[in-house]
Amino acid sequence: MRFTKAGKVLYAEPETGDDSHGNYGTVKRGTWRHLDGNKFQIKLHDVYDKDYFTITAIKENKKHFRTLTNLKGEYHWSADSWTLYPTITASDFQSMFERAAESSQEKIQQNG
Repeated sequence: MRFTKAGKVLYAEPETGDDSHGNYGTVKRGTWRHLDGNKFQIKLHDVYDKDYFTITAIKENKKHFRTLTNLKGEYHWSADSWTLYPTITASDFQSMFERAAESSQEKIQQNG
């Protein structure tokens, strides 16, 4: 995920080429906002499939946050732990996002 100070968030999951983890990339866009304390709300939508997610995240320190399980609504999000990787630049992330978007489009073309 890439968060901006303006409250925007991009999510990219690159193509894996692995049948057990999904062959195609995934891209989501959305917004984030501070709730209270170390809690944040992240709203994402799949760029191509129109799936919408509302996620609560808890910032544990400067380099780690975790997302809570969300079982409400049509689409679910599982709990996970995330780590900041300061070595990736904004342009590197954007390149990864674009490659994942191309892969996601291939999935839609092949599967309807």
